[in-house]
Amino acid sequence: MTDSEVTAPDWLNDARAMHGLPALDKPKPAPVDASDPKQIKAAQRAARIDARQMAATLAAMMEQPQVRAWMYRLLVTCGAFRANDFPTVPIDPLQLARNAAHREIAQSLIADILGCAPEAYLAMLKEHTHEGTAR
Repeated sequence: MTDSEVTAPDWLNDARAMHGLPALDKPKPAPVDASDPKQIKAAQRAARIDARQMAATLAAMMEQPQVRAWMYRLLVTCGAFRANDFPTVPIDPLQLARNAAHREIAQSLIADILGCAPEAYLAMLKEHTHEGTAR
């Protein structure tokens, strides 16, 4: 019995749909042929469209003061505004790696925000400098 012959009961697919999961009886998409210029061009076009949609979504989100406040707290939690990654007191190497990973996430978010909504990023910083945590 192959994957395309397997069918799931309706209740299972309904439950999966409620949680945003794909149905089990859908055939898997064909693999992309990396040597086919048409498929490469289509994949690149889809990636550009996805990037534009993500940038528009992030820009729209950053227009909201509540989202800017949440994003600022997230960036502070990730250590985006910390002066250095290397404390004077030695800490566990795993903790140091964890801090570096958090900071990388924060830097990625900042780059995405600055790419699509630089005015909103500046507004976020202005709104939260009074807290004393912007460095």
